[in-house]
Amino acid sequence: MISILSEQAREESGPLTFQTLVQKLGQKAAIARDNPRLPASGMPRGDDREKVWAYEEAPLLEDIALNRRFRASLETLGLIEVSYEGVSEVVGDILPHAKLLGLQSDRTQLTFLVNRLLDQFRQSGALHRDMLRYHTGYLNYPETLRGADWARRIGTISGLPANAERKVDLRQEGEIPKGVTVRPIWQAEKGAKPAPEKLLLHLARRFSQGHAQETQVQEKGLSLLMESLADQGLITLDKLYGYSNQPIELYQVNDAGLQLALATDARRARCNRCSLVVCGNEVRGMPCPRCSGTLSSFSQQEVLSNRYAKRASLPAAQSRRHGSRVHPQYAPRSILL
Repeated sequence: MISILSEQAREESGPLTFQTLVQKLGQKAAIARDNPRLPASGMPRGDDREKVWAYEEAPLLEDIALNRRFRASLETLGLIEVSYEGVSEVVGDILPHAKLLGLQSDRTQLTFLVNRLLDQFRQSGALHRDMLRYHTGYLNYPETLRGADWARRIGTISGLPANAERKVDLRQEGEIPKGVTVRPIWQAEKGAKPAPEKLLLHLARRFSQGHAQETQVQEKGLSLLMESLADQGLITLDKLYGYSNQPIELYQVNDAGLQLALATDARRARCNRCSLVVCGNEVRGMPCPRCSGTLSSFSQQEVLSNRYAKRASLPAAQSRRHGSRVHPQYAPRSILL
């Protein structure tokens, strides 16, 4: 994957969409003949091609959607940047309502908030890909997806709440099928605060230099933000399948707007306290979304001081020779292809 994104950077072709990257990985695998789902001869067609793509996609999903807490993913190392097309339109929608989010009418702050919120959704597994719509124990699991040979540690699939009118909501009502997890956005009357609410309160406090009161962050503000994400197509509604044939319609981050690129010094930063890496435009000097630290510059030289990042950046042949891997099971394919 690093080699493909490097080629894009050299050609100044801009970031790649998720599906385009998967297809390019499949093309490289067909040339190298190192994908076990390839036919004995010739190019894959029809279902065979879907199985090849599934095999290439599995490690990519492990890297950007399911194993965020694993330190040595390509994103956490600061090697790749994941961004979202359409964030500026969402910021335009919610700018007049910034006070309901406990923030000033500042585009830079709102852009940072929206990106970190989408990161949180994506990294919790709520990404709209067929592999993340079907529980691995689903009775009618699509045959083409079985080609991924994916030994997921946790087969549960995740989505964001939707109400009876199929609109995005802040919490889920009604029965939830087994094998499906709904990620609440805002707390009900009782219970711990969900992660999105914690993130918003944390950033509101940091942007207001610790003087914001929780009452300033209103449920209505987050509701308007979620509605804008749906209206602008950054999250999308689809059926998710747990163990049974009874699906539930939930929202997930729209993979069509997901963009991947090689991280650069100008768009990469790291927290000066917890070492969280965040990539994007104007992220330096922003509050860390995880702790009380501040995001500061993080150069390529500093990135490569990490031995895992250094191995991941080696040319493919050299990496294979040294047996380089980041993720214990899948990183060789996600890095080398």
